Amino acid sequence: MHQCPNCNQTLHLPGKDIRVVACACGTLVNLRPDNRPEVMEAGSIRILEPGAYHYLQPGTTGTWKREKFTLSGRLLAEGPGGAFNYWTAVFENGAATMLSEGYGHYSMFRKLETMDGPGWIQVNRSDAGATIYLNGNRPYRLVRKSAYEQLSIEGAICIPVPGTPFRTAELFSEENGYLELFYFGNDLAAIFELEFLEPEKFLFAHTAATSFNSSFSCVQCHTTLTSVTVPYTRNIICGSCQAQYTYNYFGQHFELLKKASFNDERSTPYLLPGMEGSLNKIPFTVVGCCIKEETSGDYPSWTEYTLFNPEEGFSYLSEYKGHWVYVKEWPRPPLISEKGKDYIIENDNHFDLYNAYRYQVKFAWGEHIYDLHHTRHTYVREFVYPPQTLIEETSGSEECWFYGEHINPAEVKKAFRITTPPPTRYGTGSVQPLMIVDLPGVIKMGVAAIVLLLVLHMVSAMSKQSKSILTTTFNFQDSVKQTYTSNKFYLNKPLSNIEFKLRAPDLSDNWVEVSGTLVNTDKGLSFPFSRTLSFYSGIEEGERWSEGSTEGSALLTEIPEGNYYIEFEGVSDSNRSMNEVTIQTLYDVPVHRNLKAVILIVCITGAIHVLISNYNKNKRWNA
Repeated sequence: MHQCPNCNQTLHLPGKDIRVVACACGTLVNLRPDNRPEVMEAGSIRILEPGAYHYLQPGTTGTWKREKFTLSGRLLAEGPGGAFNYWTAVFENGAATMLSEGYGHYSMFRKLETMDGPGWIQVNRSDAGATIYLNGNRPYRLVRKSAYEQLSIEGAICIPVPGTPFRTAELFSEENGYLELFYFGNDLAAIFELEFLEPEKFLFAHTAATSFNSSFSCVQCHTTLTSVTVPYTRNIICGSCQAQYTYNYFGQHFELLKKASFNDERSTPYLLPGMEGSLNKIPFTVVGCCIKEETSGDYPSWTEYTLFNPEEGFSYLSEYKGHWVYVKEWPRPPLISEKGKDYIIENDNHFDLYNAYRYQVKFAWGEHIYDLHHTRHTYVREFVYPPQTLIEETSGSEECWFYGEHINPAEVKKAFRITTPPPTRYGTGSVQPLMIVDLPGVIKMGVAAIVLLLVLHMVSAMSKQSKSILTTTFNFQDSVKQTYTSNKFYLNKPLSNIEFKLRAPDLSDNWVEVSGTLVNTDKGLSFPFSRTLSFYSGIEEGERWSEGSTEGSALLTEIPEGNYYIEFEGVSDSNRSMNEVTIQTLYDVPVHRNLKAVILIVCITGAIHVLISNYNKNKRWNA
């Protein structure tokens, strides 16, 4: 039993690893290593109002690795780069760990006790993408470094004695996973291994019924402005007068930044802040939109819409010349198995570098989770594997990866229940999954390919000898089984073939099987073959029918040069009579079946291209 040193109220400790508790009297209580409670000097640490800002709350339950947990509290860390929540999850056995959450990313923490890392000064001198070594020789890539100036606590947490400045460094290695390093001041306090999960994997229950909204009146035009993404919002732009506001996380309010510095009014956005819709079965609210422009080249510009869902976080819709891409930030870098100057391979998919640029914001409206006036330092690379794209954004402090997919304009219109048509499409989008072919061109190419194949086949056939080596006849009048061994003969090509042509002109309602072996006397090689002829006929219900054939052939390929002889054996039905079967042996003959197969493949390929092309054309016109 623990009591608050300030008001003597009993402190509820939901787990054995709880270190800090926010008492109802407004006092932050720290539990020392000997479990003796003491009042914390709050400084820049404050107590959050219950349920502030988020649908997760103390009392929310979930499951991780088949073990149930309850959220007992959180540490909200805010700084110039954004905000993040570090929730304490208490399991049924009393053990506690951290669940980090922010911007739609969720991860469970596992503390590493035996790993050494660099101090904050070394981390702060490094840019995102630099190599950081742990335990002296284990390399990691610096993904993000963050400094938090304002800490807020709600409920009971397992983070020991937090203080400001609170800093974190996120490291990634394809071999060793994702780590987050905690710094209080300049000292490394702890290293955690992170496991990222989709929110639905946690099976959250007992979440807040409503999300937190923050409203205020625009000082310039008195329009009511509402934020639904606090504490992640960095800027709000008034849609009526373009006045710009920045979020002051110390005072928890919005401050006027500039008056109407965004004057680009080229068009009205297709999606307006406040619109609600559903994409991939996820309900979203449009919270912001902006026009971005590259800072070099032809200065192309595109429109980007920010979508928000309290559980799923943020997603984006990017529209350029009527082509739409649905984009979501990944919580960690992709697992790249191979990369070059202009490509990366992720999950066996080859993404080619499509564009690289820096950008600036020309027009904005609504809420935005980054500083709209400090984007020029961000370097963007877009890799495409239609209909997918991977987007890398790097700056000195972070490396962010986004995954995107082409989305049809009609889907956007339907998702947000808009009656007006979407922006007209021009050209082909970077990840547009359309394959359009010209039907006359396909026919011409197909005909040209077939003619070329015929010419090549004729040239090849002219070089063949088609030499008759021997002719053998089996007579089955006296016996149903016949054998024959030929004289030796020489085959003079390094590699060629032998064809056996069988004819049994008087075969009727009977069968005959001819088998044999071509024997190379130089190397002891043998090449067996077998062929059965059968022919049956009759009259049924006044109709004459027949089945089988009195002629056939067998082909041996890749026959090397050398001396040979052939052993033949013929067998026929003992219950039916037949006269004879003739076997003609031909050397180095043209093979027509390969030509037929290739021509068939050319025709099928052309037909498939035409069908897919027609399908894609229909999709284009129906968009």
